[in-house]
Amino acid sequence: MLDQPIPKIFLFVPATQPDRIPKAFGIGADEVIADWEDSVSPANKAQARTNIADYCDTANARPIWLRINSANSTHFTDDLAALQNLPAVKGIILPK
Repeated sequence: MLDQPIPKIFLFVPATQPDRIPKAFGIGADEVIADWEDSVSPANKAQARTNIADYCDTANARPIWLRINSANSTHFTDDLAALQNLPAVKGIILPK
């Protein structure tokens, strides 16, 4: 058995708009998934990683989930490297 209730509401937030993370929790999301995959254009992938690192460094950061890019994408290795220093990430969601 789990020690915590099973979450019911998951909301995806583009990692290019990290200001939406607290808003998603504020409107009742049990869990927030920041997306590095399809909601982020290739030109904005690096900025999306920086945005989530900045979010994780804030004092009031709530733990989030992170959807990463596919293992066969050119962004996968950079995603894995960026994950190494993100303490507020609960886990990863594999891409579609």
